[in-house]
Amino acid sequence: MVQDAQIGYRVALRAHADNSAGYDQRRSKLTPVVVAATPSAPLPGQTPDVAPGPDPGPDLAIAIPGAPSSGATRQFPSARIKGTVFASGARIGLLRVKAPSKATVVVRCDGPGCNVRRRSLGSGRIASLERLLRAGARITIRVSMGGSIGKYVRIVIRGGHKPKRLDACLLPGRLAPVKCPRP
Repeated sequence: MVQDAQIGYRVALRAHADNSAGYDQRRSKLTPVVVAATPSAPLPGQTPDVAPGPDPGPDLAIAIPGAPSSGATRQFPSARIKGTVFASGARIGLLRVKAPSKATVVVRCDGPGCNVRRRSLGSGRIASLERLLRAGARITIRVSMGGSIGKYVRIVIRGGHKPKRLDACLLPGRLAPVKCPRP
C-alpha cells in the first residue's frame, strides 16, 4: 500500500528470502511517479471493505525523489570521455558533462600532472582536462541539483589500459555516492 508521504515520488519494492538454501534479495523496477488515488466505487462482485494484508514494513518501500523516469522531461546528468591510451597514461580528446542548466558541476583531478584541484562549472566540455594525463591521475566529477538525484563519476587513468570508470548516484542531502537505482 502506498503511503501519503510517497506521493510525488517513484517507488521500488525490495523483497528478501532466507531459508536453508541461502539468502536472496531482489528489488523491483521503479514505478512511475505516485499520484494520489481517486475514490472509486467497488466493481460488481467486489467486497467494498477488504482488510489489507500485513504491513510490509518500512524497509520494503523505497521512495526516490528526482529519479529519472521513462516519460520524464528532466535530463539526467551524464559524463562522456573519449581519448587514446598510451603506455604512460592517456590523451583525453573529449571530456564532456551534460546536466540540467541549474545543476552544479564540480570537477577535481588528483595525482600526477593534474592541474585542476577543484573547479565548479556548468554543463559542457571540461577543456582543462582534455590533454595528456599520466597513469595514476584521478578525475572526479560531481553533478548535483537541490532535491534531485545527482551523478558521481570517478575516472582513473591507467598506463596501457583504458581508464577505470566508476559511475554512481548522489542522493539528495548525502555526500557519499551510492549505487544508482535502476530505471
